[in-house]
Amino acid sequence: MNKKKGFTLVELLAVIIILSIVVVIAVSAVGGISKRIQQNMYEKKITMLEEAAVQYGQARKNFILNSSSKYETYNCIKIKVSDLVPEYVDNDTGNSCNDVISGTGCIVDPRDESNFLDDKEIIIYARSRRIKAVANFDGKLNCG
Repeated sequence: MNKKKGFTLVELLAVIIILSIVVVIAVSAVGGISKRIQQNMYEKKITMLEEAAVQYGQARKNFILNSSSKYETYNCIKIKVSDLVPEYVDNDTGNSCNDVISGTGCIVDPRDESNFLDDKEIIIYARSRRIKAVANFDGKLNCG
């Protein structure tokens, strides 16, 4: 009897199908992890911008305390993220902020690097004579 060593075509196809399924599962898991990382980076960037806005507000505390605009019941001012560059926040791109001509900006949105946060709004307010800041990127908060 002549026995040949090796795998049959069916066995090879079964292995290829199983490996394909494993690859599909791995790729989708990595995609989900990537989205979560980008969202975490975005949230950390917002926190960093709010902290920078507090420093900006502390330098202008008297102006805020005397402001007639109100956020909830607190005196407030509105600023753009680009107002924090370069004194309080580093420029991400080296471009000028809110560059309408080239369509670029200086603070990159980590969720989508083609978007910029330059024109997003931050409200700085005085609560019990302490300066606080809140990102108003969706425009739902009011300081007026």
